[in-house]
Amino acid sequence: MTLFYLYSGLRLNEVFGLRGDDIELQENGLIVRYKRKGGKTQRREVAQEEVRDALLGYLKKSRRLTVLHTNDPIWTRHDRAGKPGQPLTSRSYANNLKKYAEKAGMRRVNHESQATTRVYVETVAVKRDKHSGRIASRIRRRKPEVLML
Repeated sequence: MTLFYLYSGLRLNEVFGLRGDDIELQENGLIVRYKRKGGKTQRREVAQEEVRDALLGYLKKSRRLTVLHTNDPIWTRHDRAGKPGQPLTSRSYANNLKKYAEKAGMRRVNHESQATTRVYVETVAVKRDKHSGRIASRIRRRKPEVLML
């Protein structure tokens, strides 16, 4: 999900709200249909093979490939607190991110204040086109299991 979020440029709540029928797989990426702020539906191309492959890997590993072309949520909870198949929430995502970061030897990956996090998210979204090449090359050097949040 993190890779999807970084490359797509969508807001986090737009990514959380994706359903199986919102994804159109392409040879070199995918097309995402999403509701943007204000309620309008838009389509956006994510022309990165890695994103498509990571999404398919996530769905395959969670035994949920059948979610494509349905109204079921793409991202679901896989923690003890939630029932499998329930939509992923921002809170459960943050908890999982902290857990995986700790396993990878990273400390403090989330801010306690949502306002602080929002500032960084807005900055990344604005500067995405200037730095996406560097981000992509750094991500490619990381272990795949760290990226599969």
